[in-house]
Amino acid sequence: MEEEISRKDFFRKGIFSIVKPFAEAVEKKIDGVKTGLLRPPGAVDEVSFIALCTKCDLCKEACPHGAIRLAPMSYGVAVRTPYIDPATEPCRLCEDLPCIEVCEPGALVPVERADVAMGEAVIDEKSCLAWRGVMCESCAAACPFPGEAIRLDAMSRPEVVPERCTGCGLCVKACVTTPPAVKVIAFDD
Repeated sequence: MEEEISRKDFFRKGIFSIVKPFAEAVEKKIDGVKTGLLRPPGAVDEVSFIALCTKCDLCKEACPHGAIRLAPMSYGVAVRTPYIDPATEPCRLCEDLPCIEVCEPGALVPVERADVAMGEAVIDEKSCLAWRGVMCESCAAACPFPGEAIRLDAMSRPEVVPERCTGCGLCVKACVTTPPAVKVIAFDD
């Protein structure tokens, strides 16, 4: 039985097959180089993302919270590609993920909120108030998946559950220490 695909998926697959040689050329150019940029929800692997992104700014404009920024000149081939800086403005994981909806070239592909995988939160236990014995649950309370992505241990200390963390960065913004005791490490494929 043949699988039915939507017109949008048909064009996305077609575009990907056309840009694949370009992606391979970009991969050779940036082979081994990691940008470390936290990409918006639904981002494809880094090399394909750089090849597919047309730098149209539509995802940035679609973000109702202003979380999407554009990479500066210092990022070379990734200049003007969208990324998120959680310390400035984290991804709010909007219910409808409007940034994905407007991405015509397919650099951002549809994904369920719970399956977003931008990066992984990491807690610096030496800087974290809760790990130093001070009552604080700021990061856990800010997590869009409380008790799942960040849970509190028996001593009320936060622990990240890597397979559930989306990398949204809400925990970074909520952290009361300066600098934040939690950071998000981007998934650089």
